Amino acid sequence: MTLCDIVIPVYNQPELTKACVESIFRTTRIPVRLIIVDNASGAATKSVIQGFASNEHVTVDVIANAANLGFSKAVNQGMRTGNSPFCLVLNNDTLFTDDCLKIMVDVAQGSADIGIVNPESSTFGVRPKNGETIDDVAKRLLAHKTAWVEFSNCIGFAMLVKREVIGRIGGLDEAFGIAYFEDSDFSMRAKEAGYRCVKACGAYIFHHEHKSLDLVGWKEELFQKNKALYQRRWGKPLRIFLPLKQAVLRDKSAAQTVLSDMVRLARNECYIYGFVSSGMPLTKHEIFREHGFNETANIAITAAPPFFFGPYALYRILRKRKKPYDLVLCYESSLAKFIGRFYPIHRCPVYCVSRETKLGNNVISVGGVSPVIRLKKQ
Repeated sequence: MTLCDIVIPVYNQPELTKACVESIFRTTRIPVRLIIVDNASGAATKSVIQGFASNEHVTVDVIANAANLGFSKAVNQGMRTGNSPFCLVLNNDTLFTDDCLKIMVDVAQGSADIGIVNPESSTFGVRPKNGETIDDVAKRLLAHKTAWVEFSNCIGFAMLVKREVIGRIGGLDEAFGIAYFEDSDFSMRAKEAGYRCVKACGAYIFHHEHKSLDLVGWKEELFQKNKALYQRRWGKPLRIFLPLKQAVLRDKSAAQTVLSDMVRLARNECYIYGFVSSGMPLTKHEIFREHGFNETANIAITAAPPFFFGPYALYRILRKRKKPYDLVLCYESSLAKFIGRFYPIHRCPVYCVSRETKLGNNVISVGGVSPVIRLKKQ
């Protein structure tokens, strides 16, 4: 029995498709079924696809469509065809490195509530340095092959999904058409069903990005249309500024509450900008590890001088002119009141939440998103 189905929708791009599939053959040593969904490609691409032959680890199947059905429909065709415990949705402008798929599967198998896994990738800013190959990058990352970071949403360029997730929530929503936001919508539905989205830090897949969409002349129009559809369904992602005095983190119970709240908001596609008063630099990794939390990609933490912390926090809010925060979230009423006095200048709503209570009780909706918050507006 195969362990994983790899579903690759293909529309032309013969050279990229050939390089992608050859990288799978070269690096994969677990039993997989490669399902190529040809969306009515031209003769050159069809010739490349016909040249792929199964080997001891990779079984090749081809679905030939008479028209270009787009990404979501093609992926769903492949998902329905396969029955392996895992399904990797893969773009044809990607390149595998040694054992990357096995590392992703191992991460997914490590926890029952991990439902979707991305690899580390050029998509996330990890690229070969001068003189390096993508295989060199992969070797560097092997030190982290059991590590993972929680994401708010996974991206569909290389998205490993447990078959049980597909069984519970179905496939990609075909309302999104050819491309854009179908992967984010799928991730949100998976989280609603109780699963987590993560990145496997030790698995590396290189992604050229947007090569197929470069052939679509109206991709900006498509992006905006699908963005509007997605935000009607799930709300607009929020940018939340969270100033925090170090005394809160020194109180173990309070720190557990605050970090739990931050993770909950991040899972719901909020972007958290923590600003912590400290006499020495603090890293997110140190804070999360000390209090027993896994790192979450949507959370950034910056250390700030402990003296004049309120004015420093206010300055950080005021300097965010191009991409302003959607709200300020405080755990000390005095700090919330201080920042709230300057609302006519920064125009950013300020909320205060009691440290004794977790977010989520007596929920109110903020900015169209409804994960959120037991809050008292200042």
